[in-house]
Amino acid sequence: MSQLTESSSTQDRLNVAFKAMRKQGIIARQRFSCCMNCASYELGGDLKEPKNAKKIGAVYYHKQDAQNLDAYQNFYLGFGGNPAHNPTNSDPIDAANAIKVGKLAVEALKAAGLTVEWNESNETRICIKQTRPAWSATIRRGLSY
Repeated sequence: MSQLTESSSTQDRLNVAFKAMRKQGIIARQRFSCCMNCASYELGGDLKEPKNAKKIGAVYYHKQDAQNLDAYQNFYLGFGGNPAHNPTNSDPIDAANAIKVGKLAVEALKAAGLTVEWNESNETRICIKQTRPAWSATIRRGLSY
């Protein structure tokens, strides 16, 4: 993570974290699809493709989530396991594998210097906590000359 500095943006940190997730066998997509329903549907299809059979799951945030990212607000990542990765499991959601994917994602996000909240449930999205930079308050109030 040597390319990150104290002044690195949340987006810079996300780029590093998502790259690390991809190296761990996770499909990791940023600003992917319009909403959670569409992103989940599309990634479900991607995970069923033979070329992704070895992927353990997926992590993403969609374009609606990105609006909060861009506004320096907390935003959420969706994730899920790949049922094909555990063919003996009859659970179509594959909760155990989804939790494994969530834990790997949280590790990568924290390693990139992001503040993360998650209760380790496959039914709860991962929250990236953000604080508004001090300079943004000046811009919002308007500059006086």
